[in-house]
Amino acid sequence: MMIPKQKPIRLQKLRDSAQGAPCTIESPICNSNPETSVLAHYRSHGTNAGMSIKPDDTAAAIACSACHDWLDGRSSLYSSNKKDKDYFWMRGILKTFRYWVDEGVLK
Repeated sequence: MMIPKQKPIRLQKLRDSAQGAPCTIESPICNSNPETSVLAHYRSHGTNAGMSIKPDDTAAAIACSACHDWLDGRSSLYSSNKKDKDYFWMRGILKTFRYWVDEGVLK
């Protein structure tokens, strides 16, 4: 059965919650600077995604600027393969959901 294309989930409160939040990716090059944190979207999970088209806000993790650049391929400070990046993505997404619950963003 083919799943029809759906409009991506956009929740501004999730995006806003990333500002000033701790990085949940915590890669080997993490700068641990919450002032640079944004909601970084995981692009390999099969939803409508591409250049300038972000997947659901629920398929994301809070990332500092260094981790975000590394995940998106804009940094070569730490060499890794897709399996390594997927590990940090999945751990970050799970930690982000926990952060949202603990902070009352998701109830």
